[in-house]
Amino acid sequence: MLVDLFDFQQKALDELRERQKKAQHRYKQDGDKHIIPFTAPTGAGKTIIMSAFIEALYCGDTHQGAENDAIVLWISDSPELNEQSKMKLYAKADKLMMRPVVTIDEKSFKADKLQPGTIYFVNTQKFGANSNLIKYSNDRNYTGWDFMRNTVEEYGEKLVVIIDEAHRGAKTDQMEQMSIMQKFILGSAADNMPSMPLVIGMSATLERFQSLANNSNSTQMPKVEVTPDEVRESGLLKDKINIHHPNDGEAFAEMTYLAQAAKEWKDKCNHWQAYKQHENVDVCPALVVQVKNGNKEIVSETDLDECIRQIESNAGVTLQQGEVVHTFNNSETINMNGLEVKYLDPSRISEKKDVRVIFFKDNLSTGWDCPRAETMMSFKVATGYTNIAQLLGRMVRTPLQKRIETDDTLNEVNLYLPNFNSVTVERVKRELEGVIPTNVETHPKEKQILELRGNLPCGISRQEVFEAINNAQIDSYAIPKKGITNYRTALFKLCHLLVRTRLFRNAINDLLADIVGKITLFIQQLEDNGQYEQSMDSVRVMNDKIVSLDALGSIITDEKDGSSFELTDTDIYNWSENVEAQFGRDGVLTAYRKKRAGEYDNTDLRLHFILYVYDQTCKEQLDAFCKAKFYKYVDRYRHDIESRGEAEKREFEKIVKAHVSTQPFDLCLPDLIVTNKNPEGQIYNDHLYCDGQGNAVFKLDTWEEDVLQAERQKEGFVCWLRNIPNKESSLCIQYKSGTELKPLFPDFIIVRKVNDKFEFSVLEPHFTGYADSVPKLKGMAEYSERCTSVGRNEMLRVVESLSGKKIQTINVALSEVRNEVYSLNDHDELNNLFIRYNDQI
Repeated sequence: MLVDLFDFQQKALDELRERQKKAQHRYKQDGDKHIIPFTAPTGAGKTIIMSAFIEALYCGDTHQGAENDAIVLWISDSPELNEQSKMKLYAKADKLMMRPVVTIDEKSFKADKLQPGTIYFVNTQKFGANSNLIKYSNDRNYTGWDFMRNTVEEYGEKLVVIIDEAHRGAKTDQMEQMSIMQKFILGSAADNMPSMPLVIGMSATLERFQSLANNSNSTQMPKVEVTPDEVRESGLLKDKINIHHPNDGEAFAEMTYLAQAAKEWKDKCNHWQAYKQHENVDVCPALVVQVKNGNKEIVSETDLDECIRQIESNAGVTLQQGEVVHTFNNSETINMNGLEVKYLDPSRISEKKDVRVIFFKDNLSTGWDCPRAETMMSFKVATGYTNIAQLLGRMVRTPLQKRIETDDTLNEVNLYLPNFNSVTVERVKRELEGVIPTNVETHPKEKQILELRGNLPCGISRQEVFEAINNAQIDSYAIPKKGITNYRTALFKLCHLLVRTRLFRNAINDLLADIVGKITLFIQQLEDNGQYEQSMDSVRVMNDKIVSLDALGSIITDEKDGSSFELTDTDIYNWSENVEAQFGRDGVLTAYRKKRAGEYDNTDLRLHFILYVYDQTCKEQLDAFCKAKFYKYVDRYRHDIESRGEAEKREFEKIVKAHVSTQPFDLCLPDLIVTNKNPEGQIYNDHLYCDGQGNAVFKLDTWEEDVLQAERQKEGFVCWLRNIPNKESSLCIQYKSGTELKPLFPDFIIVRKVNDKFEFSVLEPHFTGYADSVPKLKGMAEYSERCTSVGRNEMLRVVESLSGKKIQTINVALSEVRNEVYSLNDHDELNNLFIRYNDQI
């Protein structure tokens, strides 16, 4: 080995070798099979230990002589993880340089068995149901199960199977639906494959793996364990993680926090430079910046140009080309404030010593290690706490694999979270307490990342379909929270209607003037009472909070006060615009700034608006004012509006009845979706979003599968989209259950292309016996009253007939159908409607 093992690593290696020697001896003697669980916390160097194990296996050590004809099969569920492990093997185990190392690929690997003296890597997807590796063909005489069976039969005593992250896929209660890894541990009668003679299960947590192993006929040997205390004492992990976040309820401080992160990063650079003067080492700290996702028009909702400006101005550096990289899904070069920023694969970040700043979105939580990434800033909102915890699990290793005794600053990681508060930081802390000492992956369910890759089977690019959907102005709704009555928003909606109908042309201007007057009076009162400067400082100055943990998740210090610093002008601008958006985007901020432009500077005017909106007394007074004026206008103009057209009358009724208008917005699909990958699901290649192999995995029920199959047979079928419930970017239709508005997420969006024009259909296969069937169908009908972009908006059911299954539909995109749907009272009437319309069809 090119590196010296720590004592705890050598101890683990010795125990692995001792157990391996005994297990192989027993297998040769009487055919007993064995499992060796190996657990170590993140940062312990599991891959280094296993590299040393493989080197000792082939080259010999004090436990056993060289086994030059041994066979090692390394399995994980991630190709990237395999490549990273292979790179570490080459980099650290110098005696294996000339050893054959093969990545098993479904295209090129055709052997009937694994060959002695060879190290193999494979990911579980290669043994999946849709992989060619397990299918016979003209050029494949042996499947993956065949060559594994043949290897066990001929070379079983030489074979060592290493399962990396062995806990994944373990299900002890569904043995008939075994995962790929389970088949290696338990064997698979269906595939005619025996269990492996010797399995080493390597993971940060082995609870589920051990539970699975208990169901195996193999003998489970005592586990080899590296404890958190052993890793902590070794100096391999940093001493402290400092999590910075705003005081609860305080400012919108994204760029302010980036400025502080840049200053901290520069300070860390200076400390490492000072350390270099005394020690012959060269560590270049990296600043990691997690930005928000983008859309079809912009790379990220975060202002990337402003990020570069803040980093350069606060760190006192001029960043050069090559010093800043990104890992976004699009691998194109991006211009950030005049700087050409190139794509860099995450696995190469650590080796690129000239890289100083790394921009990413969601793809750095696994598959990379960068010990010199010591400062991180995240623009993500508070729902991303699991991703933050995963990322920190990759940043806690010390760059020099030792503690720096002369400078405590170099033993810390700083994390800046401007969009988090005490509650959400507590969630990060809980994730860290469970994640870092056990396992980087916190979700037990396997995920799939689906993107807009390549062309669909019909030949049309997924990107073209994506853009067509987002440009089609397909309505989608956000359902208001139950019990909220926002009279300010309702009043503005009503005033806009009065202006459009010319019943009161100055309704909006008068309302804006009233609210501007109230803000002006509020600021004047602060000045008269001598509270103006103190109040302005309360929103201008940011109060930082810090929680400190050690790298294994234990709390070092509870939440404490950090520094106080002034918000940047950019953050004040963004904060005021964000407050305006929450306020309703009705032009109040613009009207106030225009009215008082000569009295204060623009930044102060924005702070006035923030102060007013956040003052509870002002809020209550404004709500009371808006409520009174709302009912005044309702009473004054009711009869006038009822004498207008049907559209105006309907809009008026919606405003009055709901108080909060649930106006639809245009459906805007995201660049990618992350969803559960059901192990029982089917693989589809005609879904709009797909993985790297062009597939998506979903578990559809029988009706859904029948409907989808029927859609494929129709003229011009292009693709389909699984409309995932409760996703912010999914298509949502509202319907009424009693007096309460509820969301409906139809199962499918179907895309067809007829006469060179895309057509969109919304389909909801639905059992009509459910109590919600009639209300949902009425909601779908009301949706089609407004949205004409959807040509077919159908509730469907599958019925048995003498000729077999038949799909019955009710298409509420048709006006004559809607009229009948509105008169439905119960599911019997709905059933009759299905029969009548489909008999006609």
